[in-house]
Amino acid sequence: IPQHRGFLDEALSKHVSRKLGLMTQTDGFVFLTLNGEDVGLYYQVEQIGKDFLERNQKAEGNLYADRFGDVAWSTRLDLINQVADWKKIAASPDSPENDYSDLKYLLEKIATNPTQGWDKLLGQIVNKDAFLAWNAHAILMGGTHQDNIHNLKLYMNPVNGKTEFIPDDERFDGEINKLNSACQTLDFSYNQFFDTLLAQPEWLLERNKIVWNYVANPEMIAEDYAFFDNLYETSKNAYRRGSRYSSVLQFEFASRNTLKLLQERYQLLKNMLSDPPRPRVTAARKPDLMQITVKTAGFTGFMIEKVAAVDGKNKNEFAQTKVNIRILPQLVKTEGNFCNSYKSEEHSFTLPLCADCQDKELILDIKNLTTGQSVLPEISYE
Repeated sequence: IPQHRGFLDEALSKHVSRKLGLMTQTDGFVFLTLNGEDVGLYYQVEQIGKDFLERNQKAEGNLYADRFGDVAWSTRLDLINQVADWKKIAASPDSPENDYSDLKYLLEKIATNPTQGWDKLLGQIVNKDAFLAWNAHAILMGGTHQDNIHNLKLYMNPVNGKTEFIPDDERFDGEINKLNSACQTLDFSYNQFFDTLLAQPEWLLERNKIVWNYVANPEMIAEDYAFFDNLYETSKNAYRRGSRYSSVLQFEFASRNTLKLLQERYQLLKNMLSDPPRPRVTAARKPDLMQITVKTAGFTGFMIEKVAAVDGKNKNEFAQTKVNIRILPQLVKTEGNFCNSYKSEEHSFTLPLCADCQDKELILDIKNLTTGQSVLPEISYE
């Protein structure tokens, strides 16, 4: 029933999924007749299985899904630690039906705390681009429905031996905007795949760039608004038909609210990525040098390119040094806290100056690694 899917919310989500290049189910609205009765408008979604892989031009490989809804303990499924909580919905010709060894190996790695060189190993068993697009899709749509107990679909590609993630039951949910703002985070702890793989700083930075390139592109955003408007226009009268019809008030309120929250979400993500917490710089002036400490936090990452000292009056540059310190964002998971945070870092260095440095001011060239934009730090002098 469409209203159980947020009316147009899941169709919007699948539209964005396709734009990100993810394997996505075909979908559409259809009229349902049951025993001669016009029931009304329903939302039809393709079943994920062997035919789904074929349509997406994927080789026959093991395709796994959670067993949520199939077993009495569905609400207690542990998809990271219990292979038995998964089922195989399509099989590789070279893999026995009861062989889950590839899934077991993947889950063991995901359940293990990251170590040095972890990103290289994970890159050998996980399709990095597909994973980052999958996570970016969840960020864009505000979704938290793909968690550790349900809505997970994994495809083991036999061509390259890497796992690909398939979005499932992920509809747009703009209500998450409030939590993003309250926690000042893009990342929430509800999916162990996200927590483990995004613990690799380079992966987290690349994910950020995917989200930024989407929300900072006016054409991408306009296309989503146009898609939603067209969906609204072509379906608004259809909802009033059949025995399970929706009222005009229900549909209009839900549709207007979705569009409003979508606009707010894209703007929120754009603001959070382009205006992160500013680096805090402490400069201790000495007779012949300046001791500089830079503290950073947040999820965008920073590049400290150059540090210079200038005369406080006429701004003539007296000394400069290229530091080229690249500070990657690092995810921090706090047990029992739904909101993930990010590691703070501190870097210190000295800037040799002229004989008398007491009246010199500091200038730092710092870039936001996610957006490439210049960042103005907060500077205090001691």
